[in-house]
Amino acid sequence: MTNSMNNDDIVYKGINRQKIIASDKKKKSQTTVKKPKIIELVEAVAGKNMTILDFGCGYEQPHVNRLTQNGFKNVHGHDFSCPNPNIKRGHFDIVYANDVLHILPSDHALYLTLMDIAGYLNPTGVFYCNFNYPRALRKTSNKQMKGFLKEIFSEVFTLNTDVPNKMPLWGCRLEEDVTE
Repeated sequence: MTNSMNNDDIVYKGINRQKIIASDKKKKSQTTVKKPKIIELVEAVAGKNMTILDFGCGYEQPHVNRLTQNGFKNVHGHDFSCPNPNIKRGHFDIVYANDVLHILPSDHALYLTLMDIAGYLNPTGVFYCNFNYPRALRKTSNKQMKGFLKEIFSEVFTLNTDVPNKMPLWGCRLEEDVTE
């Protein structure tokens, strides 16, 4: 098996999508992500002392609790149902939004929220998100979503682009990564 990587394969600090295994009970793949899960990605790429923000964590904060129980020391949650006034802007190494952006009522609200999220990242931080939406409710296409992200972030990359009819898992940086 060859390990050819292109820019879409790069996730963060040399971890590529081949290291993130789908948790599908019927079939596990060692080479592609069939059902990407942001929480598994964060666990794979984050250092235990990195500052992590779950944007749209939900009232019970299940991912925040999971990361904390797994030894991550600086994990915070922020949600409209349980706002956290103590989170610092420009402070986070990783910010992620899992299954939450699709609930925003309009493309304008989505764009403003993405701008807000970018403000929580430190200059070298990474933002991960998915946009799992019922197509009947939102007319925002993957191309439009990528356009919004490219207007805000200097580097935008995707995972699972080889899986037809799946919503991408997006990764974004404010500054392009120049390390090899």
